[in-house]
Amino acid sequence: KPELTLQDLRELLLDNEVTNFDPVAEAFKVYDPEGTGFVDHKVLRDMFQNLGFGEVTDEDLQILVETGDVDQDGKISLSDFRNMLDFNKAQVAAQEAADLEREQQEAEREALREAQKAQAGEGGEGPAEPAEPAGPAEPPEPAEPAEE
Repeated sequence: KPELTLQDLRELLLDNEVTNFDPVAEAFKVYDPEGTGFVDHKVLRDMFQNLGFGEVTDEDLQILVETGDVDQDGKISLSDFRNMLDFNKAQVAAQEAADLEREQQEAEREALREAQKAQAGEGGEGPAEPAEPAGPAEPPEPAEPAEE
C-alpha cells in the first residue's frame, strides 16, 4: 500500500469541504431539508410548535414568512435567512451597547454617592489618618560571643 505523502495530504485538504465551510448555509439546511433553496413551511411550522408556541395556523405561518422574507418574493431564501441573522446581530449589538452604557452610568452614580458620603462624614470611619513616618532604624545589638 503506497504511503500518503505530505503533498497528497495537502491536495486532499485543499479540496476539503471544511475550507469552504459556511455555518449559515449549514444552519439553513435544517429549514430546507429538500434543498429547494427556500425554507420549508412544514419545517417552520413544526419548529415553532416544538418550541412551545402551540398550534401555528396558516395565518401565523404567513406572518412568519413575511417577517423573514426580506426580498418580498413570498419565500425565505438563504439570502433572506442571512439578512435576518445580520439584523438580529445588529439588534443584539445595539442592546449590548445600551446595557454597557447603563452599567457605566450606574457605576458613575454610585461612585458619586460614595464620594458625597465621604465628604459629609457618613462614610463610616472616614479617611484613615496617615501613618507616622518611621524614624531611622536602630542598629541591632552586637551578638554575644558563643561560649566554648
